[in-house]
Amino acid sequence: MKAASLNHVYRLVWSKLQQAWVAVAETARAHGKSSVSGQTGTAPAANAALNVLFTQSGKWRYVVASAFAAMVMPLSSYAADTNVIAGVPVGDLTVKEVTPTQTQYIHTANVNIVDFYKFGVMKGHQLDVIMPDAGRALYRVIGNSRSEIMGTLNSNGSLFLINQNGVLFGHGSEVNVGNIVASTLNISNDDFLKGNYNFTVGSIRGDIENHGVIKAKNEGYIVLLGKTVDNSGTLVASNGSVVLGSAQAATLDFFGNGLVKVKLSGDALEATIKNSGNIYADGGFVQMATNARSAAINIS
Repeated sequence: MKAASLNHVYRLVWSKLQQAWVAVAETARAHGKSSVSGQTGTAPAANAALNVLFTQSGKWRYVVASAFAAMVMPLSSYAADTNVIAGVPVGDLTVKEVTPTQTQYIHTANVNIVDFYKFGVMKGHQLDVIMPDAGRALYRVIGNSRSEIMGTLNSNGSLFLINQNGVLFGHGSEVNVGNIVASTLNISNDDFLKGNYNFTVGSIRGDIENHGVIKAKNEGYIVLLGKTVDNSGTLVASNGSVVLGSAQAATLDFFGNGLVKVKLSGDALEATIKNSGNIYADGGFVQMATNARSAAINIS
């Protein structure tokens, strides 16, 4: 019996239910509005809100959405667990499925900003974020659910994961990155583009939890910012920096090779930092800091 093949080439159709353009399998039928697909030249550049390239077995397909249409792109069949892209305001993004359990997000620009309605990685799955070695990518979740990294997340560059609902690195998860910042504090696009790492609180304050293993490159950094930061896993940044911080606002201050410390301001109520795990920053710098009326740093 011949196994059913997987279709990984997508096109956009109008969803009456979501009132948005939705990426679906190439064989799906559109209802109402015409689908948007084909080469990028078929839509005026000024109207392009998102340009994503899907690839499979040498097949190339550009998908372009009008700036006047709400954009929702569920990638539920990918290793990135039902990630939903809201837009790519800066830089570029190529999404490629390597295997049913491995997905690549590929950036060719040095600086990238991607907004998600939902972002995570399923257990047993792998997401590779590939960019120039000195590249930076800001992944901001604007939806209502926390990010759960339960599988493997790799990146050769600097990854900033912002989710005011919280970020969970689950038991058995593995993160291998050049540098990483996971934060429930937000940063503006303008500050990120200028390299000014000023983080401020939003309307929702989630927690940052690490129960897995997070490794930065040599002379790299790991920064976890949230109302509650709980590390029961392992953080490794040899000759670099590991920072756990909680406050209403924070600014990252870089000094030396791979060294960073956080300057806190504002008043975070009931801020808590817990560390029952392992932190390795041989030859580097470790900082745990809060700025609150009622704060606790628990180390066990």
